[in-house]
Amino acid sequence: MKTKHVTRILVVVNDFDIGKKIEKLASKSGIICDVIDSIFEISQYVLLNKYSGFLIDMDILSRTNPEDRPMIERYRSLLNYARFIYEYSSDSVEIFYKDEVSHMSVKEFSLICEKEIPRKLRSDTRRPISFNVRLLKDLKEDSDKGKKAHTINISEGGCFIATKAEFKINSTIGIIFAELSDKNPILARVIWKTKGGSNFLVAGIGLKFEKISSRQHSELISHLITFNWIIPELDSGIFFVLFFDYNNFSQN
Repeated sequence: MKTKHVTRILVVVNDFDIGKKIEKLASKSGIICDVIDSIFEISQYVLLNKYSGFLIDMDILSRTNPEDRPMIERYRSLLNYARFIYEYSSDSVEIFYKDEVSHMSVKEFSLICEKEIPRKLRSDTRRPISFNVRLLKDLKEDSDKGKKAHTINISEGGCFIATKAEFKINSTIGIIFAELSDKNPILARVIWKTKGGSNFLVAGIGLKFEKISSRQHSELISHLITFNWIIPELDSGIFFVLFFDYNNFSQN
């Protein structure tokens, strides 16, 4: 007998009271709502829970800075996406599904989401994209003195950088990305490293971002979207394999 899945919707609101109204209406259809009030919380929730729908307050959309919009846009194509407006005069929620101009009720949107199998989004999967960087062992040193290197792969949460420079595990370093407009160092912790020369491995370090500005984060997501590497988590066991010719690899 097939187990019925739990339908969950992520709701981003400007006013928690309105979020509670949506949560109450959706619960009548057996839908669970997670209500948050910041677009910067979205990435945390989609990694923790499986969702069938994404509902965002049009008031938040109107106040979102252009550089932060990619954080919203990337989920638009992966989940049942809808905008909503709260009508104070009638105490009602009007939902606009995808790009439709006519509105629907919370119940109607819930029925659409109920047909969608809930899923997490693997927004932290690393992509084989190369960025030019400078590595700073001492965060107080001039950026021009940083070691030149480049990324082999990257995600929202970290990256692997090809470098022969020595860095200690668990040490915190600064990374300056040439392709990002914000040239302040992103703070990252060294999680692991490879010596290279064996098993076709290139010398380098695996890093976890510890402190990154919202502008840097948004630009990074924009690059990931441009390369079309934001993908949903699938249960079918699909893997992508990328081969490098390390014989032709050169290090600055």
